[in-house]
Amino acid sequence: FFLKIIKTSAQHYYSQLRSSPPTHTHTPTQERARIESAGGWITTETELYIPNLKRLDLQDPFVRRILEGRSGEERSTVVSRVCGELSVSRSVGDADFKGRNDDAGNGTWEGPKWLPYPKGHPGTFTAPLVVAEPEVRRTTARQGDAVVAFCDGISDVLDAEEVAEVIRGGADAARLCELAVQLGSGDNCSAVVYRIV
Repeated sequence: FFLKIIKTSAQHYYSQLRSSPPTHTHTPTQERARIESAGGWITTETELYIPNLKRLDLQDPFVRRILEGRSGEERSTVVSRVCGELSVSRSVGDADFKGRNDDAGNGTWEGPKWLPYPKGHPGTFTAPLVVAEPEVRRTTARQGDAVVAFCDGISDVLDAEEVAEVIRGGADAARLCELAVQLGSGDNCSAVVYRIV
C-alpha cells in the first residue's frame, strides 16, 4: 500500500489525499486464476479484529476518535488465503510459496510438507504461488507531501483515510504500527513514512 498525502495549507498541516488513490492490496482472490493454474488453491474465512485490550490506550485521542467513529461497528473482514495460509499473493519474502523447479527440469516444485493439502493433491506446484512483482505508480511529489508505504498488518485494521489522519497529525511509522497493534492487528506491522522537505 502506498498513500500520498498532500499539504494544502499552513493551518491544516496535511489535509487531503492526493487525487491518485493508494495502491491496492494484491489478494489471492484477485489472482485466483494464476494461483490455481500453478496447482494452488484459495481458502476464505471471516476474521474479526478486536482491539488489543492490554495495549489499548483509551487516553490516546486518536484511538478514541477511531473507536468512537466506528460506533459499535463490527470490524471484520473476509480473508482469502493462498493454500489456506498466506493472505497476500505478492510479497518479497514467503519463499515457501515461491518454490523452484526440480533438478529434472520438468517445471514442477515440491511444496512444503506442512501445508494443509486437499485430499488427492500431489503436493507439487508448476509455478510460484506468490510473486514479488510490485504494482508501480508514478506521481509527482512536492515539498510538504508525505509518501507512506505500509503492509497488510496495518491496512487490515486502518483504512487509507485513517492512515492519512495519523500522518497528518505528524506521526511517524512507529506510531502507525503501534496504533495497528492496539486496534487488533495480529500480523506484522511495517511502515515507512517519507516526508518531502
